[in-house]
Amino acid sequence: MDFTNKLEEIETTLEDTSLPESNTQMISQDKEIMTVAQISPAASITMSWSMVEKEIMNTINRSAISSDYPPYNSSLKNIQLLKDIGKIDSDTLNSLNELRILRNKAAHGHLSNENLTFQDAMTYYSLSLKVITILEKIND
Repeated sequence: MDFTNKLEEIETTLEDTSLPESNTQMISQDKEIMTVAQISPAASITMSWSMVEKEIMNTINRSAISSDYPPYNSSLKNIQLLKDIGKIDSDTLNSLNELRILRNKAAHGHLSNENLTFQDAMTYYSLSLKVITILEKIND
């Protein structure tokens, strides 16, 4: 399945999640992601995923669910920790894992910039913001 189709599947799963309201920091971040996406969609996707990883770690720290220091764990392990203790549902788990897999394909050259478009990168960014919003709402 190609990158765009996979993004559409994730969009369907997350369609009920609204994007956060823009603020000054977010507007700056949006501009940076857009600028990079025009030059290298793959680099933009990597940047978007790093934002997701940061929020996964923040969520684990807020929830105090692991004795391990979250940066020492893989994102896969951290995502699974959130699922195992009921902090995220299966749809969020699957969306996070799919975004992680797509990021890996983009970052490790399994997709060329000819196969990735600016729109793919912007859709990925939007989906990243949606899962970040879900994670930010998790409190303990």
